[in-house]
Amino acid sequence: MKGSGPALSVRHLLIALVALAALYVDLIIYEAGSTWIALGLLVVIGLGIYIYLSNRAYTYRYLFPGLVGFALFVIFPILYTVFVSFTRYSSSNLLPYEGGPEYSAAGNVFLR
Repeated sequence: MKGSGPALSVRHLLIALVALAALYVDLIIYEAGSTWIALGLLVVIGLGIYIYLSNRAYTYRYLFPGLVGFALFVIFPILYTVFVSFTRYSSSNLLPYEGGPEYSAAGNVFLR
């Protein structure tokens, strides 16, 4: 068991570096004004840290990446679609028609 000491500390160091990078990205997302996305990412980061550091959650290390991918590519689009269906999300609600020509004439829109 002498050989497992340095590997354990390298594992902790790698997890700490990945966690710090993820927390920095989370801070940038929060400062951009996306509070709910930052909160969801913070929960995922916390779960990832717990799963990869705890010996009790060893079996979840194989499920975690797949579950995160499933949530990102299946669950999130379904929830976003339901959210958008209850709003008036269309191009006519983004910018009034009267303000459109002035906005594009000011050079804010690239027109061909």
